[in-house]
Amino acid sequence: MAETTPIYETTLNILREAGFVLRVVNERVAEVNNKVIRTAFANYLNVTNGDAVATVADVAVTVNGTAVEVSAINATDGSITLASTPAEGATIEVSYYYSPITLDYVETVRQDAQCAINSKMRLVDPCSPYAEGNVPYCVRMITRLWAAGLLLARDYGYNTDVELSSKDGYKKIEEAKSLLEDFYKEGGACGSNSEGQQETSGGSGAVIAGSDGDMFVKPSCHCRDESDLCFDVC
Repeated sequence: MAETTPIYETTLNILREAGFVLRVVNERVAEVNNKVIRTAFANYLNVTNGDAVATVADVAVTVNGTAVEVSAINATDGSITLASTPAEGATIEVSYYYSPITLDYVETVRQDAQCAINSKMRLVDPCSPYAEGNVPYCVRMITRLWAAGLLLARDYGYNTDVELSSKDGYKKIEEAKSLLEDFYKEGGACGSNSEGQQETSGGSGAVIAGSDGDMFVKPSCHCRDESDLCFDVC
């Protein structure tokens, strides 16, 4: 899947934020066709790389309790090709990670979230859109929350009670919008800071001529529990 714009947050982290990284351990396989077996769930994941694209190393297969070699997988349809044909009646078990959401749809909602971020921030921040590898932590978090919220709301909200299954999705979207509004008021990564001084760390040196009237409001701090660190400055 080719990206035409910088990536603000990885596919894997968006899926994790939405709770769509799921694990299956020792699933007993019933469908066997020569060397090809098919699992109950598709959309296999790689949970160590940001793009989440699975390879043969991301599925583990045993035949009668002994690990066997996998020669190929089709991550999208949930099929695995073994290096050799298992004996008839053998017990075949598979362990893997998967997502109920296809990776191309994650790419779509990430682009939607980034479009919303860029449309707002380019009004005050000369660094927007942000270069890949130099994405502000706050922008990364906004993208993750917004895209995960869209996954939750779009995938389930139209099929079940919005107040139940997609409630968390709308909460994430609102949190992302709130963080974006604060980041906008602060001038983003390269705009004027709260004391009217030009921010030069990572900036282009451009001067922002306009203001929405909140230029001198002291930036508020936001803290979310993350697995590695807590961001208190956007």
